[in-house]
Amino acid sequence: MSEISGEKSAYIFLDIDGTISSSLHSVEPEVAAYLNALAASGHQLVFVTGRSYLWAEKSLSFLQGSYLFSCQNGALIQEMPSRRVLFQNYIEKEMLSLLDRIAEPFRQDYVVYTGRENNSLCYYRESLFTSCQEKTLLDRAQSVGEEWISVASFRDLPVESFPAVKFFGGQNELQSIADEISKAAHLHIPVIVDPVVKGSFVAQGTMTSKGDVVDAVVEMKGARPVVAAGDDMNDLAMLRKADIKVVVETAPKDLLMMSDIICPPADKSGIITGLSQAIERLKRWG
Repeated sequence: MSEISGEKSAYIFLDIDGTISSSLHSVEPEVAAYLNALAASGHQLVFVTGRSYLWAEKSLSFLQGSYLFSCQNGALIQEMPSRRVLFQNYIEKEMLSLLDRIAEPFRQDYVVYTGRENNSLCYYRESLFTSCQEKTLLDRAQSVGEEWISVASFRDLPVESFPAVKFFGGQNELQSIADEISKAAHLHIPVIVDPVVKGSFVAQGTMTSKGDVVDAVVEMKGARPVVAAGDDMNDLAMLRKADIKVVVETAPKDLLMMSDIICPPADKSGIITGLSQAIERLKRWG
């Protein structure tokens, strides 16, 4: 990218939950203004989130110019606001039988998240969740605007491929499941704090990682230098690919140890501090 007012412009890859926002549905006005100013000055913003398509898209409605958008940990990359698809890598429906065999010993079922071509509908097997689990998860879905549909079998799904599957529950049990799925099915499935249900965790399985988003954008756009900011384990692969790594101070130890810059949490609009320091470093970029 070019030099702008003596400052080298960059591709800035940003997680949403816990990094630029502490809210489920919006970004603080001062953060929104700052990010719009960065884009206006020539930096290319790339939002990379584990959120489902519709939930993530709505939360970025404050953006005034063009940007890149990747949902569900890299399963889809789009140019915005045109919604032109740059990259897509979905899970094939035939893989679900393998996931069933892996999950069965743990007595833990999962939810299938479909993409924008199916209105981002989510499918679950009601008979495999307790009534308490179902209520918690349906309340969660309602709070973020997801529509969940109960099916007797995933053979009844109206699509042949989809962006992601998600498991919900405790950290230790999800990590055990994730380890098995990673080995047997070769999905990327980091376990992170659930941004919606307090005290709960979520493991999202995809064909891609956030690091793949960096690779794809670098290949397509010649993106360098790369700044990345994140706060949880699904950001690890993205941060590893970055030239300047901004990590929120509440992040797990693995992320903090690799950081170049540690910033205050999202509820204090800390991303402004973190990115401001990164921009200063860019002025000395070779």
